[in-house]
Amino acid sequence: MPTWFTQPFATLAAAGAAILISLITTFITLLNSRRQDSRGAFRDLLTENVGELSDGLHQIIATSSILLKTKSPESQKAWVVKGSQAKAKLMKCRSTLRYPLWGITDSLNTLARLPSWAAHVKRYPSAAEALVKAGDDLRERINEAVFYAVMKGKRPKRSLRKSVLAAENRLIEVYRKFRNTDFEEQVK
Repeated sequence: MPTWFTQPFATLAAAGAAILISLITTFITLLNSRRQDSRGAFRDLLTENVGELSDGLHQIIATSSILLKTKSPESQKAWVVKGSQAKAKLMKCRSTLRYPLWGITDSLNTLARLPSWAAHVKRYPSAAEALVKAGDDLRERINEAVFYAVMKGKRPKRSLRKSVLAAENRLIEVYRKFRNTDFEEQVK
């Protein structure tokens, strides 16, 4: 055994190692608690508004679907008004949740247009049904992203944001396809 490795030195080395490990553990604990606080604040912001967002999403799809089934002009006007109210609710949520749900709030704006688009395509049942189905798919993708954000306490992951964007693009494409067809029929 080397001459410098004595009992007092071994005790001192063990105490130094214990201090170093204790400092590292304290540092890691502080970082984790800070991250937990941040996630907790993020989660609180979302849960405060998630009920209204969920209600707005449901109302948009429901009013669009019912609007397609109305027969009388009075009933259609009433459902258009309800669709406008649902749109206002969704747009309020969009502005509140813009930063926590960065990357999917533009899709809320697109979905908010669904009742007016549905009123526009009402004369063409197959296009109207496809439009509402695409809108419901977008609603489902938004729900998944919001659920992830609430459960994890952080913004939706990239794959969820891409899924929402893809569903938004499908909805726009369904409407665009109808709109171009409708325009060509009007010109003839």
